Amino acid sequence: MPIRLTSPRVPPVSMDEYRRLQKELFNVEVPVDAPEPLNIGRTWLRNPALAVAQRAYQQHLGTEGSLPHRDHELVILRIGWHCQAVYEFSQHTVFGKREGITDEEIKRVCYGPDAPGWSDWDATLLRAVDELYHEHIILDHTWQKLVVKRMGLHVAHFQRAIAVGNRVRIVKIQRPSNRPSLDELTDRIEADFNR
Repeated sequence: MPIRLTSPRVPPVSMDEYRRLQKELFNVEVPVDAPEPLNIGRTWLRNPALAVAQRAYQQHLGTEGSLPHRDHELVILRIGWHCQAVYEFSQHTVFGKREGITDEEIKRVCYGPDAPGWSDWDATLLRAVDELYHEHIILDHTWQKLVVKRMGLHVAHFQRAIAVGNRVRIVKIQRPSNRPSLDELTDRIEADFNR
């Protein structure tokens, strides 16, 4: 069972500080009535130099990579499950739904690539994540499926998924909390799914 803290070790900056730093570092005006951003963005700002350095990287991972958005979200959900990263799994459940991932598929992510119902491609993506997580390499048979599906997939296409997985691990280390375990979250998803 993962250790749960009662509060984050690195708390997010206040909204006032967030607005000030967004203006100072990125020349972005954040209106007082703007929706509150994700905690991770406010947490990065605890170290302004790091926030500036990682911004382009984050933007690339989030919007500019070559992996289709739906695939990207499946990869994040699976690595989030492995890392027991409740915050990331919860956030990317929402993002995944926006990309067309169904409630049933989100539930199935928890059971992995061998769960019944995956397309061959989705199972291959999840298997690649599992192999990276457990073996730190994508095994040859999985790599060949990636190459065949994407007609000569260049390593850079999957580097994005690797980078996303590493980022989830970093965020998980940065933001341990007392939120419910993923087993509890899965029970909630399953209960909602069975309604």
